[in-house]
Amino acid sequence: MLLAVNGTEYGPSAMPPFNVGETYDLKIADASGEKIRHVSAKVPKRKGTKSRPPIVEPKPVSHTMIAPGIGLLRVTYFAGELGISFANALDPVMKSLKESGANRLIIDLRGNIGGGLGLARLASYLCPGQIPIGHSLTPGRLRKGYKTEDLPSVPMPQTRMGLLWTLGRFAFRDKSLFLLTQGLGPQPFHNRIVLLVNEWTNSAAEMVAGFAAENGLATIVGKKTAGNVLGAANFKVGSGYWVRLPIFGWYTSKGDCLEGKGVSPNVLVDVDPCELNVGTDQQMNKAIEFVTNGATIMPPLQGSFVDK
Repeated sequence: MLLAVNGTEYGPSAMPPFNVGETYDLKIADASGEKIRHVSAKVPKRKGTKSRPPIVEPKPVSHTMIAPGIGLLRVTYFAGELGISFANALDPVMKSLKESGANRLIIDLRGNIGGGLGLARLASYLCPGQIPIGHSLTPGRLRKGYKTEDLPSVPMPQTRMGLLWTLGRFAFRDKSLFLLTQGLGPQPFHNRIVLLVNEWTNSAAEMVAGFAAENGLATIVGKKTAGNVLGAANFKVGSGYWVRLPIFGWYTSKGDCLEGKGVSPNVLVDVDPCELNVGTDQQMNKAIEFVTNGATIMPPLQGSFVDK
């Protein structure tokens, strides 16, 4: 529990400020409120760019083996706008999990804030072949009218040279296109995957969840996602302010728009804060139950129920 910041006490619903480039003394305690200690936390200084405001990016991926044969992959953010940096972080993690004997996989997307095109790399690990993930649609293309089958199909580049080639093809065109998986081949955990999502799962993570659910590639466990999937660009407007404007919508491969709707889980499980405080993660426990029993793939976006 967070008790105070720089000597000032905070409690719900007060929100302490954490400014970029500053260091804070945090007074924290365990759930009982008895074991109190102080820790120092520095918020790194980052400059804004033309494409995004100044933000501090979390570590994109982490992993562990939580039981024999069961790997856990946590994805907090799809780093890098064009996806190559995220792929470079994800690939060694997936290799490590497979070398550790992971033939079942839990992918934790809870609290994922979204990010760039690295979503295509994660989606590619869910299926062996090259299939549509979904498509973007700009307002201009929507006004003119379109046929889904006429949109250009683009596999996410795997190398910098491939990226340059893709940019050369599409840099000056309408950004409406189909995004494809990369065809990474069979994986030992295929058909035994659970995705954990909640109401704080955003943007690119929702695209992955929607792709997995629509194609029956994983069982979705948790709560419905945020429904925040519009692609946007950021523009400086002076005095340190930015304006963020949507530039395209996102649709699943079957034409389902996720904006304002989100992805519904196959297995609806809420979290009890009191249970979480003593170390019981009900959503994670349900995910472990599913992959342990082997019954992971359920009808996509159907048959949701409340875990009691």
